Amino acid sequence: MNHFFDTGRSYANSLGYSNFADAVFYALSYLRFPEKVSAQTVQSTIAALFVAKDGVHQPMPHQAYGKTANYAGGYYSPWPEGTPDFDRMFFLLTGLKVEEQESGEVYITVRATEYYFAHPSYIPGENEKWLAEKAKELDLSDLEAAAKLIAENKVDGIKGAKEYETTLVYMMKNTVPVDYAPRVVFSRSRSIE
Repeated sequence: MNHFFDTGRSYANSLGYSNFADAVFYALSYLRFPEKVSAQTVQSTIAALFVAKDGVHQPMPHQAYGKTANYAGGYYSPWPEGTPDFDRMFFLLTGLKVEEQESGEVYITVRATEYYFAHPSYIPGENEKWLAEKAKELDLSDLEAAAKLIAENKVDGIKGAKEYETTLVYMMKNTVPVDYAPRVVFSRSRSIE
């Protein structure tokens, strides 16, 4: 998705976040709007979800990006090539740290490993072969088997795709309005090679 949201690093860095495309993706996934979303809606959603570096959110650049098709009165973006099937993506929690501050803020740091299993219509890799064998042993579909095995941390012998570390902050219930949502303070990922 980087080519859709190639805005340079200044906006991403204002969030203390290395990848603006991921930030926009989180916001749009969170909104779950099937149609176009206004620039102000996306801007306010990102401000609600991400803690800005130095407490100041810079205005987001809003523009039509390169991979779009124009039509009278607007434009649309085709589905990005290579976008993964999110139903085939699983996460194993590998670390959890909760720190409560005297101020009432609670910081939660989550570490996770992502496992991705390509659709059976693609040539299977080692992970897909492993999953097909396990699914047969368990008499489950491949995705049901993946969910079960990852939930039970029985993924020895396969390789994760990425490792993530994300820190969220929220205020204790009795100190803020009830509509206050946890916000992302920090997030990074790395591909497992």
